[in-house]
Amino acid sequence: MEAALGLVDVATLAELKGVTRSWRALARRVLCSRLCRRDGQPVPTRLDEITDLDVEQLIEAGRPGDAAVAGRMLPGLARLHGYGYVVDVAAVRAADLQNRACNKRRPSLLHGTAKDALNNCISGEGEPPLELTIAAVACAGSGLICGIPVQQLREDSVTELNLSDRGLRGVLTTMLVAYLIPATSVLKSCNLLQNRFDVELAKKLAKIGAEKGIMLSGMTCDQTAADFWDQSLQPADAILIASDLKFMAVVTELDLGSNKIGDEGAKAIAEALKVNAVLTLLRFDDDNIGVDGAKAIAEALKVNAVLTTLYITNNNIGDEGAIAIAEALKVNSGLTFLDL
Repeated sequence: MEAALGLVDVATLAELKGVTRSWRALARRVLCSRLCRRDGQPVPTRLDEITDLDVEQLIEAGRPGDAAVAGRMLPGLARLHGYGYVVDVAAVRAADLQNRACNKRRPSLLHGTAKDALNNCISGEGEPPLELTIAAVACAGSGLICGIPVQQLREDSVTELNLSDRGLRGVLTTMLVAYLIPATSVLKSCNLLQNRFDVELAKKLAKIGAEKGIMLSGMTCDQTAADFWDQSLQPADAILIASDLKFMAVVTELDLGSNKIGDEGAKAIAEALKVNAVLTLLRFDDDNIGVDGAKAIAEALKVNAVLTTLYITNNNIGDEGAIAIAEALKVNSGLTFLDL
């Protein structure tokens, strides 16, 4: 059986650990042989014997968060391997990765002293790939990095975290958060609003939040009304809010008015409306919503029988968007007030 599992991919082996105790032990042995074996050395049999880890295979298997778990669980871990590079874990742990020369509102590991310090911990030819450098930071970075409490998240010692309006943006910062959140088991709320994430990265964060049961917008599960009026919210923020709505069983009012959530934000909220059975009032007024957003809202209205009040005035839905909503009202029996 163990020989057969040697042909199975890393992602499947990781899933097998959750089947039964015997499968867990077997899958762990195979994973250890594949990911933790050093050339010329026997396969480690205990966690404290593991000194090397192939993070490239973890990343390619869609499990980058395991790099942070390794940093917490493997006391003897000395090196990360991947993409033709070797990372000195102790050096990363000791490195000062705070880039004080950068604008504090835009911290970065890609420039200045932080980049130099991190590159000094990595051996290999040329510029190491971003995936590897982020894995190194998630695994062994100390303190606050890019405005993110990396060490706290890796050590799984925080249940609530407010990272809203911290100037977090771009691929690097989102990747770092995405690598760290899967490593936590006690984190229940991580407010990421107002950080200017792009839409695709926000969707990735929302997926992780949904899988881990982590609220990403600062709302709470027992909240009955949420007021985000005029908070300069962007499409990515609405995507994170929509993710949280799936966990909120008692919220009846949501005010997103006077923001800039656009079509992408409206689409995300509309998808949440299709499965939400408690929201009765929703404000979308002055939200930079166009025809596509209006059509998504119309589709949600066709299946949502609970919403009674909807504001969508001062947008750019045009005749086409208005007609789509009007058509939806032919089959919607719950809406009693509509402000177009």
